[in-house]
Amino acid sequence: MFKKNILILVCLSLIFCLPVCAKQKEVSSLEIRQMQTRTYEVKTKKELMEAIVNVLQDRDYLITESNYNLGVVSGYKECKEKAFLGQRFARFETSVQINELGGKSYKVRTNFIKKFLDPTGSPGAKKDIKNPEEFYREFFSQLDKSLFIEKQGI
Repeated sequence: MFKKNILILVCLSLIFCLPVCAKQKEVSSLEIRQMQTRTYEVKTKKELMEAIVNVLQDRDYLITESNYNLGVVSGYKECKEKAFLGQRFARFETSVQINELGGKSYKVRTNFIKKFLDPTGSPGAKKDIKNPEEFYREFFSQLDKSLFIEKQGI
């Protein structure tokens, strides 16, 4: 009976340790940059910046900085997430950079950082965003829709 209990404990500890020990797929900086960057053909930089601000606000981000000359928009949002023993607060921070490529072509690069908040509300260590490719794809899909809506005058 004692050996059986030890065997069960060993098996359970291995089951709980495997996800922690499993090596995550390494993503190169080039792959990350490709996820974070899209090119847009729009009339003006202002139109693109307005669409970006609209998307961030639709996603519950508070805009902390917007600089037309530099082509930068920054913001953050805070939300509750399920944790092992209850809930914890997370803070998502973003910055978006717009670079003119020539004519009416612009390159948009965004990055998102996730931080957990400590009990005093101060941001803690940076955490990786789960499924970053999907996360960025959703952002750019919303940006595409926002630009389409603005072109239609809706």
